[in-house]
Amino acid sequence: MEKLAIKSISLTRFNALGGYARHPATMMTLEELEYLEIEGGSVIGILTKDLTDEDFGGIVMARDRNLRFRGVDVTGFFAHSEEAREALVDGMRNAARVQVEAHHQGDEVGEPVDFFAHRHEPARLNPSFVQLTTNEGYSPARDIIEPMMRWYEDADGNFVEQFQTTGFDQRIWELYLFALLIEAGYLLDRKHNVPDFSCSGFLGKLFVEAVTVGPTVREGRIVPRRQSTRRRDWSAISRTTCRLSLAVRSSQS
Repeated sequence: MEKLAIKSISLTRFNALGGYARHPATMMTLEELEYLEIEGGSVIGILTKDLTDEDFGGIVMARDRNLRFRGVDVTGFFAHSEEAREALVDGMRNAARVQVEAHHQGDEVGEPVDFFAHRHEPARLNPSFVQLTTNEGYSPARDIIEPMMRWYEDADGNFVEQFQTTGFDQRIWELYLFALLIEAGYLLDRKHNVPDFSCSGFLGKLFVEAVTVGPTVREGRIVPRRQSTRRRDWSAISRTTCRLSLAVRSSQS
């Protein structure tokens, strides 16, 4: 049988695909050395180093019934990272060859959802959502949003409906905060819909309410914004934008 190609991927890509399954406590016991993805994207893996024993191993991840990447296999432990990587690659190839049902874990709830399939009449769909789902130029954004939404627990019960219609901007902002808090090492309790995020981490608890300035909604439809007749000082707006850009760049340097 032809061997499936495996390539290294960045931490950013790994976090977008499988980072939501990571428990923050693992960072106290394991160092993540390398992230791998198999041809076709059905399996990903992490090469690790045990911080106590200083030996090496690997974790194989594949999609469960709800299409979330979760751990399906762990390699043995080795004295050298090269040996552990070879075992991880073999484990990933083995995981890719079995039926997808073999990776289902029995605790999934509900059925997989196609978040981008239009569920409402065109007049109700948010124009930004339509652009996201129909413009091929936004396919990278869809590839990032889709695995994230697989993990996002809908405490309100109306996330997808609002994502497609009157609450697109608000829901995108919530997804951004969700990813940010997960990558910052917080556990999120989504059992209650207020506040939006109840977080716990090594430094304590944090509560976050996501707020945006949204459009006017009347009878389930977005009211188009009226064009202002006032003359705009575009030079002042441009100067302000430049200052904000410089401030952001300075804070990131």
